[in-house]
Amino acid sequence: GLEAYGTELSETVVKIASTRIKCSHVTSLELPFLEKHFDLVVAKDVFPMIRDKNHWFFEIARVLKTGGYFISYLPEIMDFYEKPLYNYIAGSFNASVQAYEDIEKVISMLKLNGFEVEKKRLLLGTVEMNFDYANKHRCGFFNNTNIQSLDKEREDGINKFISGLQSLAEIGIRPHYEWVRTVIVGKKI
Repeated sequence: GLEAYGTELSETVVKIASTRIKCSHVTSLELPFLEKHFDLVVAKDVFPMIRDKNHWFFEIARVLKTGGYFISYLPEIMDFYEKPLYNYIAGSFNASVQAYEDIEKVISMLKLNGFEVEKKRLLLGTVEMNFDYANKHRCGFFNNTNIQSLDKEREDGINKFISGLQSLAEIGIRPHYEWVRTVIVGKKI
């Protein structure tokens, strides 16, 4: 009985997602849904793309029924310091912090838009830092820095990171870190 909808910036991803759910190509903050349409809105990996988060939360509140929930997870400032790759790509640290904004500011915006908010820390898993991990960050998407002016820094940093991984692999060390984020649950009041 679940009816799932999605929104996506990429037309290619819309086509893929539309084979499983009703997915709309959305390039603005206005959501193409009626007021009070949803019981639940989940946002995953979208915070860096949203420039006007206050307006976005207004739209989410608009499409949620009273008593409906908004759920997302995002990093807190300490999480950026704990992500080892930022030691190699310093510019992405600043870009990521700016893209996500301070979590307390995010919570304040949700409250201003009519939500009761709870936050909890959640361990999402252990991330092995291997060559696949390094190459996923090469394009900048996974570290929120697809800013062209950071391309050289990102490429140099990834290459240094891979060199370090190779040195560690030669002596049998496989580095990893714990992926922890803050889950935000907002209930529309």
